[in-house]
Amino acid sequence: MAGLGAAFRRLGAVSGASALGLATYGAHGQGAKAGLKLWVLSWRGEGWKQRTGSRELEMGTSKGANIQDPYRKELFEKTNKHHFIHSLALLCVPLCSKPVWAGTLLTSGISLFCGSFYYHALTEDTSAIPVAPVGGSLLILGWLTLAL
Repeated sequence: MAGLGAAFRRLGAVSGASALGLATYGAHGQGAKAGLKLWVLSWRGEGWKQRTGSRELEMGTSKGANIQDPYRKELFEKTNKHHFIHSLALLCVPLCSKPVWAGTLLTSGISLFCGSFYYHALTEDTSAIPVAPVGGSLLILGWLTLAL
């Protein structure tokens, strides 16, 4: 049982790292519309440039995740905070009496709750929103299971 609790601790650490990565993407990324591409950075004397074939883009003025809508930008930021908080909760899973239940509920809740809101914030597609309440309920149950 301790081994599984430790696995959830590791999962919490990886989840926290991914939350930080998404926060960085939200603040400095090139936008969901541009897609995730491997950019080659090269120094050109004036500053860093991104090269994609023959096209170069300035790196100096970052527009974040290119979320123009204030509602979706705030949604992304709030979702990221929830992602961080629940990642910290996952780190506590090995300390509770029901680590399998708590870890499963928290992991599923983070995936459904945060995943649906990240998806909506980055794509404007609302099709994943209906699973958010399920994810939120799983997160609440996960926190309650930590208390057992």
